Amino acid sequence: MEITDLKIKNKNSITVKDSLKAPLLRLSVSLDNETVIPNTNDLIVYVSKNVNTDKKEYNYTLSKPLKYLDNVSDEFILNPKLNGDKIDLKAYVIRRVGDSSILESEVIEEFFYEPIILDEGENYITTNYSNAIIEVVYPKDTDIINYFLSNSMYKESDNNLTQDDIYFKDAFTKVDEGINADFNRVNFNCFKLKGSQFGMDALGNLTVNSVIAIDNPTSGLDINFDMIYPVGSVYISVENTNPKTLFGGTWESFATGRTLVGVDTSQSEFNKVMKTGGEKSHRIELKELPPATIISDDVNIDKKWCAGAWGDFSNYNYPITSMDRTTRGCNQAHNNLQPYITVYMWRRVA
Repeated sequence: MEITDLKIKNKNSITVKDSLKAPLLRLSVSLDNETVIPNTNDLIVYVSKNVNTDKKEYNYTLSKPLKYLDNVSDEFILNPKLNGDKIDLKAYVIRRVGDSSILESEVIEEFFYEPIILDEGENYITTNYSNAIIEVVYPKDTDIINYFLSNSMYKESDNNLTQDDIYFKDAFTKVDEGINADFNRVNFNCFKLKGSQFGMDALGNLTVNSVIAIDNPTSGLDINFDMIYPVGSVYISVENTNPKTLFGGTWESFATGRTLVGVDTSQSEFNKVMKTGGEKSHRIELKELPPATIISDDVNIDKKWCAGAWGDFSNYNYPITSMDRTTRGCNQAHNNLQPYITVYMWRRVA
């Protein structure tokens, strides 16, 4: 649908029979040599269901009446204008005619704006300038207009569009079999591009082929999973799913039964990548024991010691000498595990 489908231009009056209950999207009033200019500064727009019904009046007080001279006319315009991220509906007069001559440059006169609300269906529009040239862009009652203007742009209280909601300057342009639409705010339950994998449902599930990050307005960076998980990357999950099925590439199970430690070139144990070490369990050597001497003639001391039946030796701290050293022990490895939680890990190799 093109904007011309919503535009009507006529002399003295406009009649539309298929309007939504919403504000006029644009109004223009200009003059020709047959226009009767009223003896007042007020420009009045009348709206009614037809010629014989009561009229609603919309009064705009100008600094002086519109003028016409030598095929040049002043023009009264109501039009939405984009102001940053907000829509302002503007009312203004373009002055082209002076007191007795045509102006060398146009003068813009702005003033208070009151939206002109149409009724649903038929509307008859005229002004107090008889035989003036009137042009309107109106919210036509069609499937496509209803689709975009339904719940997202109406006040719930009276089903009228608000000033901040509507922006229809060249809103509809025919593109192949569809339309090109530019809106300030539209709410969708879901959308999907025809013939494309791109779409989003009402739950926020997004379907895309790739993600593009914009560094600045003039350059972009295509991001794919080869950049997120290059060869050598480690993927960690609590699900036993090979990342190949998720991202592609070739992956191998990694660090089974091991924890990960960062490379530290200042420590010999950690000074290069993929270095392994450590023990799950460890048998303590004599050199690793703290100083302590247990002297006893009990031949069963080894059994008592290993069974934990000897008692508390925390108060004994005798220096060990070559004279009284006694070899005692059970030759059992101790648990060397830190607190842990298990996950699945893979390393990308191609």
